[in-house]
Amino acid sequence: MFTIQRLRFELTCQNPLGLLPTVPTATIRGALGYAMVQVLAREDIFESVKTQKELYQLLFKPENAGDTPIQHRDLARHYQLRGFYSRPDRRSFVLDLYLFGRAEQCTHFFRQVIEEMCQMGLGKRHQVCQCKLLSVKKVTPPTPAYAGNEDLAVQFVTPANRITFHGTKFTEEIPFLPMFNRLTWRVAELDTLYGDDTIKPQLDIPALQEAAATIGHRRVSGGFVAAQRTSTRTAQVQYLDGFVGEMRYRGNFTPFLPILAYLPYVNVGHFNEGGCGWCQMKFVPPDQ
Repeated sequence: MFTIQRLRFELTCQNPLGLLPTVPTATIRGALGYAMVQVLAREDIFESVKTQKELYQLLFKPENAGDTPIQHRDLARHYQLRGFYSRPDRRSFVLDLYLFGRAEQCTHFFRQVIEEMCQMGLGKRHQVCQCKLLSVKKVTPPTPAYAGNEDLAVQFVTPANRITFHGTKFTEEIPFLPMFNRLTWRVAELDTLYGDDTIKPQLDIPALQEAAATIGHRRVSGGFVAAQRTSTRTAQVQYLDGFVGEMRYRGNFTPFLPILAYLPYVNVGHFNEGGCGWCQMKFVPPDQ
């Protein structure tokens, strides 16, 4: 299976950080790419600018060159971002950078990139931040503790962007099947690209989808949230809207536990590397 390593940073600024309200890390994801270019340009180990560009493409926005079993063009990224303000005045932000599989070998490089990004500045005003590495932690997703008669409560912390199944897009609520299907394929792709490619061969995906279709659902809170990001450098608009809130699922979750173990650590849906689709989960008594 692929490994997961979490680097936690604290970014502090003299003024409130102007990050995107709904998905703050979407702002950081854009700045991360420009910082990566600067760090790569300063390295002496590359033979040419072409090699720098190829490594940038591989690390920041990998595309399918036809040499993987993945069918779509855009590949799962080596990384993902999560984060939250740690002060009410928004002058301090805790940033979690997750590195998947072989990207763990690039820990030092990504630390340089985060530091460079903070010096370049964030948000519309390009505010320079102080950067402190708080921790480096290897995460091993534990099998969820499930008693067999509980409901599954899932909190969608940031918009679950473009959650679809068989052509239907889910925005006001998210049934279990489309959520679990997206999680399954994302976990399998991360393992295929950056791990040891052992997860997908062990899965009977059609059987899991059939079982997932029997899981009941109800929306406890929340709904559709509109969100978009406009690049301060290219003016390109990126739509990040989707469901934010709590869903409650009911059924037999035993067949799904090996994949559900990854839900607290792997974002789901589109723009997952930038912070969309961050979920928290717990099993609760049916009447709670």
